[in-house]
Amino acid sequence: MIKKRLLTALLMGGIIATGAYAQAEKGDSDDMTKKTHELNPVVVTGTGTHQRLKNTPSPVSVITANEIKRAGITDFQQALTMMVPSLSFRPNAMGSYLMMNGLSNKHVLILVNGRKVTGDITGNIDLNQIDMTRVKRIEVLNGAASSLYGSDAIGGVINIITNEPKDVVAFSSNSSYTRKNQFSQGLNLDIAQGK
Repeated sequence: MIKKRLLTALLMGGIIATGAYAQAEKGDSDDMTKKTHELNPVVVTGTGTHQRLKNTPSPVSVITANEIKRAGITDFQQALTMMVPSLSFRPNAMGSYLMMNGLSNKHVLILVNGRKVTGDITGNIDLNQIDMTRVKRIEVLNGAASSLYGSDAIGGVINIITNEPKDVVAFSSNSSYTRKNQFSQGLNLDIAQGK
């Protein structure tokens, strides 16, 4: 009985001492908030669940807005060909279409913020409609993902994550001129839903 009381007293003393120590450490937390660390990107594209990029079982490539800016990338074609060597663009009468792993764009699922993007009457999707300055990151699942995303994803999945609009209504424009004497102008009207 005495051993039981002694053991209980020692445990209670240890618990109280630990709580007091934790209270004393609280003052140092201001120094800890000044330090920031960049964590590994979290992707959803490969498995349908949030996972760290290094833990995904599928071959997922991610390019962030900072990497896009540093590389001087101005359109999706440049960004995607830099990320995925097995991806190429082929010209056609409506502009160009992408091929991934030897399959046409009809077998590559393109998502914007996790939602499917539909193409024109021939199935082509003009990625240049999306303003590159609004892109937060691009996730590319290079390989078949039809078990998770359906038959549209036999060739792979491209998920374009954009920044949330800061205002209810925002208007922006951009223009570019290439070495091949091509000029393009884009106008964007963003309307935030639910604000």
